[in-house]
Amino acid sequence: MIYTKVARIHSPTEIVLAAGANDGVKKGMEFIIYDLSEMIKDPETNEDLGQIELVKGRIIAEHVQDKITTAKTKSRNEERIVNPIANLAILMTGIVREAIQDQLKVEGAVAIQPDPVVRIADRARSVV
Repeated sequence: MIYTKVARIHSPTEIVLAAGANDGVKKGMEFIIYDLSEMIKDPETNEDLGQIELVKGRIIAEHVQDKITTAKTKSRNEERIVNPIANLAILMTGIVREAIQDQLKVEGAVAIQPDPVVRIADRARSVV
């Protein structure tokens, strides 16, 4: 795993990482940009268990130099219906797909409010 930081931000889709070929970075490698939560402790022993990675985004190495790497956000293809008649046909079928997350009944839940803004010096690491 390669641990590094954000060295420069070129745009909302392109950043520079402070690691390159000398550190083992290769074109096409995926990285996450993240913050760390507070320390999580074992409720019985009070032992430090670690911190949760609060992911701000994922990027792909595009141009790798010796000490730096230019990376871009992942791209995806989206299909959009531009024909209003086709859109009406979909509405008439009554088919609606929606992702529903099962919820647990919990006591003492602590909401984590991650900061989604990527900044210079934010942590980044390769994804295995």
